[in-house]
Amino acid sequence: ETTLKETEDTLADEIRIKEETMVTLEATEITLRKTEETLAKETQKKEETMVTLEATETTLKETEDTLADEIRIKEETMVTLEATEITLRKTEETLAEEIQKKEE
Repeated sequence: ETTLKETEDTLADEIRIKEETMVTLEATEITLRKTEETLAKETQKKEETMVTLEATETTLKETEDTLADEIRIKEETMVTLEATEITLRKTEETLAEEIQKKEE
């Protein structure tokens, strides 16, 4: 009877350990599912961030191109303005010469 009782006790311990292990396994599976969900969300956020970054880079490139165009236009305008100023000075000189000739 002692051996039977020991066997029953051992079997009861093994069943308890198995049940505890099953509970731990279920908790581990729940944690794993939550971790997978979190990872999926983080991956989605990363992808969304990459799309936003690409759009920002595109906007930045367009802004740089626009700024380069505006600088080029400003430089061309400055050259035209200088040429206009030279023409204006020549016109003023010519006008002054014609006025002086007329007065003489």
